[in-house]
Amino acid sequence: MAAAVFSLLLGVLVSLISQTGNVTRTATDKLTAFQSSRAAFDLMTAKLGQATLNSYWDYDNPSSPTRYVRKSELGFLVGRAGQNGMPGTAGTGCGVAFQAPAGVTSDPNLAALPGLLNEFAYYIEYGDDPGPFGGVSRSRYRLMQACRSTENLQTYQKVNSGWVSGINASAAPIAENIIFMAVWPRLSPNTDPEGDDLTKNFDYDSRAWSGSGSQPSSSNQLPPMLQLTIVAIDEKAAARLCTQSSPPDDLTGALNGRFTKSTAKDFQEDLANLQATLNEKRISHRVFTTLVPIRESKME
Repeated sequence: MAAAVFSLLLGVLVSLISQTGNVTRTATDKLTAFQSSRAAFDLMTAKLGQATLNSYWDYDNPSSPTRYVRKSELGFLVGRAGQNGMPGTAGTGCGVAFQAPAGVTSDPNLAALPGLLNEFAYYIEYGDDPGPFGGVSRSRYRLMQACRSTENLQTYQKVNSGWVSGINASAAPIAENIIFMAVWPRLSPNTDPEGDDLTKNFDYDSRAWSGSGSQPSSSNQLPPMLQLTIVAIDEKAAARLCTQSSPPDDLTGALNGRFTKSTAKDFQEDLANLQATLNEKRISHRVFTTLVPIRESKME
């Protein structure tokens, strides 16, 4: 009888140890899977907070002035990935492009000037990435950071949003398995609880003004803040779903038709429905979101 009780207790103990080990391994795997996503998210928020436009007041028409208007040679752009010149894979949400004084240069004569201006863009791209030794390609969603060095700026040469064209040539991935990104220009939640005073569909272009009529508040101004959200999946789910050069149907279907209106109610509903769909498909994921104050914004 003592041996039987001992065997029973030993079996229970072994089962508990096994379950504890499985829980620990699962938690560790999830933590490791999303560490790079968190690091990339923090990097992106830090860079966005440094965005600048150097706006100033000047005559609307120097040869025949009638009023003062805001002007800037720089630009701040939020738009759908893969559309209207914004790089990235269509269906992955937003991309954002801006200038910030990061001091990135390949000219050794300029390296001692840390405040030099650079052009940045963040967006999601789906595609193949050959292994480090020319092995089998891995198809993945990747969060990309593009950065043009000071000597290669296009902002001053191209009007409207043309300066974004070709910026993907300077891009490199900063995280894998990011399937969606929302960049939401908005006023403070206290001033604009619904979040749709600056944009109705997330789009924002500081250069979008013809010069006629009243100057919109977004013209040559930075938004006071951005609500930044990314959705990351773990590597196990990515390895199971991302098996070909085109984005997987399970993920494109989950994202399709959502996040078209930038209001607090619509955004929360779309995000909740997306998470529910991912859970139904047993896709382990995590959502990162924050409000990024733009320090140089002068918009009230």
